[in-house]
Amino acid sequence: MYAPLIGRLACLAALLLLLSPAPAQEEGASLREIQVKEILAKCNGAKIPEIWRNADELAKLGPPAKRTIQRALQGTGVEGRLAALRALIELAESALSMEAG
Repeated sequence: MYAPLIGRLACLAALLLLLSPAPAQEEGASLREIQVKEILAKCNGAKIPEIWRNADELAKLGPPAKRTIQRALQGTGVEGRLAALRALIELAESALSMEAG
């Protein structure tokens, strides 16, 4: 008697799990990944002043983006690596100055 109802409820629960939005942290992480990739893509073939501006953009993403930037180092060209490394240095320096101050 209850078996068909339980089966339907189980199917409905599974469907709701599939359709529910991802947790905010995962959405933020993927947004950061997109932002980092877009900024690094602008570095391809860029001259030093533009690379530095892109590094500043990366650094403005803040400490939560550090790991994303580190992971992106592998998949980018020389100019992108330069921007990423400079941004990581800026983030480390700001963290040190916050600890000291």
